[in-house]
Amino acid sequence: MAVGPGIAGCVTDRRDGEVLTDAVLTTKRIRVDWESAAGSFRTHVLSAYPDQSTLRGTVAAEIDDVVRSIDDIRVPESVDDRLRSAFDDFAYAVGVGHEDADEEDTGDETITFDSAPPSTVSREQFNRLQFGDSLDVRLSGTSFDPNLELLERNEGRHDGPTEMVISSRDFSDVHSGRDPPSI
Repeated sequence: MAVGPGIAGCVTDRRDGEVLTDAVLTTKRIRVDWESAAGSFRTHVLSAYPDQSTLRGTVAAEIDDVVRSIDDIRVPESVDDRLRSAFDDFAYAVGVGHEDADEEDTGDETITFDSAPPSTVSREQFNRLQFGDSLDVRLSGTSFDPNLELLERNEGRHDGPTEMVISSRDFSDVHSGRDPPSI
């Protein structure tokens, strides 16, 4: 199997032990994997990210109660149990970056993604980290196996998104033909 030019360089693009201070959350995701007679599948039951002043994303209708508000996206133990029993594998992930003022164009804040792809975290960390928080984190690992260690969290220190557009979609309908598990 040939590796494309962009893939090989990604393995070492993370600086081991790099500390990001005053960073912001750039994404929250819940990835799920399952196998069926139709094949092996990987997708997200939750993906949320800020786009200027709007929090955008999608959530499976079966678990849409995890999105309570712009700054309150949490997974209760009961949903964690449902995901654990329904899927072959799943993971919570967050991405962090820095806010930079885009003064030349519009004056709006834009986010630069310093730690793409998102790092896998525990459910407790996922629940604790919210959009608008100021974070100090240590990054390690590689793009294929990223790690994030939370050093400090200051709740609501940054101006987070002020509007929310999160679409709720029925997981079974979206993935019909792939024999998805029931959540």
